[in-house]
Amino acid sequence: MEALVYKTLKDNGIEPNYEKVTYTLFQGFNPELPLLCIKDKHLHFDKKRILPITYTPDFTFAYKNLFVVIEVKGFPNDVFPYKFKMFRQVLESIAKSNTDYRYILVEIFNAEQLKEFIALLNNYDPMTITLNLQDIDFCVKDQKTRDRILDLYQAKSFDTLETVVRKYQRILAKEIKDSGGNAWKDDRYTKLYEIINSIALFNVRDQLLTAGPDSFSDSDD
Repeated sequence: MEALVYKTLKDNGIEPNYEKVTYTLFQGFNPELPLLCIKDKHLHFDKKRILPITYTPDFTFAYKNLFVVIEVKGFPNDVFPYKFKMFRQVLESIAKSNTDYRYILVEIFNAEQLKEFIALLNNYDPMTITLNLQDIDFCVKDQKTRDRILDLYQAKSFDTLETVVRKYQRILAKEIKDSGGNAWKDDRYTKLYEIINSIALFNVRDQLLTAGPDSFSDSDD
């Protein structure tokens, strides 16, 4: 099944990595409290290092703005369900901190499911808004405005989000000008410009996709 998944992904122009990424589910440590156990039929104190618990999914690859993790289901042992739950928790944390990708975890049991997943990938539209939290921290120094931007982003209120970011950009431009600078030579201003363009493009596209068939006339651009 793993060979089939690999070949099918390759045939669809995807370069999968096989068992390349290992995730740490539990950090190892050197115990200070010894374990009293039996060795060679006698009691003795054991202070050996506790090894970490790791998990290596079958396939990982980047696709458009997705980071895909695939687990091919075969004959899991008794430990697998517990490690898989721990792995999902770790992946949740990674997905929240890394905004460069949208993470997706997939279980594949058979060829039909693989075919369906490939179809989903082929039809996937990556057009979305992904705010880099580091960019926001860099550009927006006002804590209240920064919190407002993040709240709107989380709530997917993109129309209001665009308005708030544009307003702050105008405030920043005035501050830069008052201090004798040039806004277009300021990295904060230009980065906000990129963010605004991304939000505006998404909003226009969203309006076009959700509008009814009679919303636009033949003369509309």
